[in-house]
Formats: sequence, structure tokens, C-alpha cells
Amino acid sequence: MTEFTETARDVSEQLLERSGTAMLSGEFEEFLSCFELPNEIHTFDGSQILKTIEDVRRVYDKVRSFYVLENVTDLVRRCVEAEFQDETTVSAVHESRLLSGDRQINEPFAVFSIIKFTVGGWKLVRSDYAVDHPPALIAALCQR
Repeated sequence: MTEFTETARDVSEQLLERSGTAMLSGEFEEFLSCFELPNEIHTFDGSQILKTIEDVRRVYDKVRSFYVLENVTDLVRRCVEAEFQDETTVSAVHESRLLSGDRQINEPFAVFSIIKFTVGGWKLVRSDYAVDHPPALIAALCQR
């Protein structure tokens, strides 16, 4: 049996920090290290399964392009709830806001995530985005 000293909230917040920093700074390899493949992304408009590094890179590049277009300067994500489902699985919900300086780009939205402990540590395996605006962000997240 694996025994962890971190809380489910710690696991979620650490991944939020690592992936968010990597997205804003353009560090794809660090971003990639936060995800287990295959990886599921779901939105109200569609879903996709990322099976390869190239799939992750495609989504990463689309989201980064959206951030550049909107001049995103900060990605504010806060864990709302997290709990262990079993000894190697965390389910978590976080709220996400995109900022350009002091301007909020969109209304805060919730994301439900499943995080698994893998050979490489804690990694995201599924994310369900409760976002309905802006269309460019949704298009970046789901396959249309």
C-alpha cells in the first residue's frame, strides 16, 4: 500500500501551480510532465482524448495562442474541493480565471479533474471544463 503525507488539496494545488506556470512561461516539457496519456478533456461543446505528446502539444499551442491574443498575464486557479477516491486517485474541482493585468478576460469557470499517482508522480488524467465563453478558449480545449 502506498502512503502519502500530502492532502488531496495539496496534490491538486501543486499540479495547478506547475501546469499554470508552465503554460504562461512557454515551458512545454514542464507542462507535459503534469499529464498522463491518454488524457481526456471535456467541455460542454465536445471532448477529445489526447493519446500522444503531439496531441498535448497541439492543445497547448492553441491555448497559448489564445492567451497571447487576449494578452493573458495571469492564470488564477483556486482549488475549491479535493478528495482521495482511493489511495492513488484524487478528484478535484478548481475555479479558473484569466486576467490581462487588472482586466478579467472571462467569468470564472469550474474545472473537475481526476488525478492519478503514476510512475512519474501525480498526473492529470481527465479534466471537465464548465466553460461556455469565450469561444476561442473552448475551441482550443475541445476538438471541433
